[in-house]
Amino acid sequence: MRQTINHSHVILVVDDQEANRELLHVILGGMGYGVIEARDGLEAIKIAKSECPDLILMDLSMPVMNKRKVAVGQGEGL
Repeated sequence: MRQTINHSHVILVVDDQEANRELLHVILGGMGYGVIEARDGLEAIKIAKSECPDLILMDLSMPVMNKRKVAVGQGEGL
C-alpha cells in the first residue's frame, strides 16, 4: 500500500486491481491531492478510521468486502 499524506485534501482509493490504484494515484497526486490506497473494503475501513480521508473512491466489486458491505457496515469486528 502506497501512501502520500502531506496534502490538505486526502483521497482514499480502494480497488483490488493494482493498475487502477496506480493510475488514480498518479492522476490525483498530480492534481495536488494526497492519496492513500487500499486493496479491499476491510482494509479501506481500517485506513479510513485512522486517516479520516476527505473522499473515498471505491470499486463496486472487490474481494473480502465489497462497496455495498462497507456502506452498510457489514464488516466483522467493525
